[in-house]
Amino acid sequence: MRRKLAIALGVLIVLCGCFLLRCRHKRGQSEQYAVYSAYIVSRLTGESHSLGGREGAVVILAASKFADHRFLLAGVWRARRLPSVRTSTLFSFALANAHGEKFNSKFVLPDRYVLASSAEVQEYGTWDFLVRFPSNYGYITLSRIGFSADFKQAVFYTEHICALCGNGEFVLMQEVNGYWIVQEESYTWVS
Repeated sequence: MRRKLAIALGVLIVLCGCFLLRCRHKRGQSEQYAVYSAYIVSRLTGESHSLGGREGAVVILAASKFADHRFLLAGVWRARRLPSVRTSTLFSFALANAHGEKFNSKFVLPDRYVLASSAEVQEYGTWDFLVRFPSNYGYITLSRIGFSADFKQAVFYTEHICALCGNGEFVLMQEVNGYWIVQEESYTWVS
């Protein structure tokens, strides 16, 4: 009798754990586009080094990308340069970036945006790219997001590739009164 009770209790604990993980995953899915959108909007100044302006579309690589995917632990180590990043956020970042994800058209931006395939962004700098994405400011890549346990902190890696400029950086964002704001940035390269 005790054995059956212990097995039933174990199954119940596993089911509850799966339910909580599923709820956490769903919340992360909905929050990730809020984080990405807040970051991109903060960079839409229309200046030469921004991510875009009113005339053209923001070009976003359609799948998550972490530049150091083969060196994930080294990337997490670099993300530690963000003084305020929590351990749970870094752990979540490492787990999230163990595999990629295709983005959906769920970004909320004041300007038009386009999700471009890997093949399309490889054409950057060619006439075909300019025709397909007129008045572009280059393109951006985004890693998957690591969230803190309480979903108040988010970290991700992004790259902005443009003709005469570009950069790669880890971005730490904080939720403040329901809005995501950039808290810290750590550049890994600048061109």
